[in-house]
Amino acid sequence: MGRDSAFLRRHRGQVLVLCAFCNGTAMPLTLFRALESAPQLRARPNASAEGALDITIYGTVWRLLLWTVGIALLEADAKSRSSADAPAKPSFVRLARAALLNTNTIGSLAGLAIALGPPGLRVAMFGGPLTFLREACANVAKASHAMLLLTLGAALWPIPVASDWRAVSYVCAAKLVVMPLTTLALLRLGMDFGLGAIGSLVVAIEGCVPSALQISMMVQTVGQDSRTCTVICFWQHVVALVTMTTFVAVALSSLF
Repeated sequence: MGRDSAFLRRHRGQVLVLCAFCNGTAMPLTLFRALESAPQLRARPNASAEGALDITIYGTVWRLLLWTVGIALLEADAKSRSSADAPAKPSFVRLARAALLNTNTIGSLAGLAIALGPPGLRVAMFGGPLTFLREACANVAKASHAMLLLTLGAALWPIPVASDWRAVSYVCAAKLVVMPLTTLALLRLGMDFGLGAIGSLVVAIEGCVPSALQISMMVQTVGQDSRTCTVICFWQHVVALVTMTTFVAVALSSLF
């Protein structure tokens, strides 16, 4: 038990980022699309567009925070491990560049520009001359999550030592059980402030999905060993097959 506590203390920055930042766009969109066939959502004609817009905005804002606050936490964690005496001083300019000039943020902003931009652009993308581009992007997006999981699974070799598994279980429990329960408890408060059923469902979905896969890459960018983070991300996605189904079902039945 002492070794596990020491492990969690040495990786406090990674643990905080893993618990705080979820897969904010790809997986929630997939889940919401799957839920559109539910009777509760079929009765709402604009549910699909409203949910997709909410998830896109949520994911974009969360990604900006991930590449500013999140990367700062990881850099502070790396700095504290390399030199206990020197305080971490992340560059604001570099953090802003990382947050704004990465493909995820640019892609999200491009999607919002299509949704909220001039009607001619949407006509071109949906049934117009640029339909092929939208369909190509959609096909690549469907494959990207599976390929990331394949990469994470391959990175599990060699099998981690037994002490790693208990630390993995702590993070999985916090992210996939404690966070969803807290989110469900706060949903009613959100609806009282006018969040609405669709918005509340989006928040419930965002609250129960696993950590963002790109956190492993971020750990590497700050010069740290990303193996433990990779193992945690992989097993979160495995366990989430059960926990997500349970919590989304509870949210859907309680909100509609």
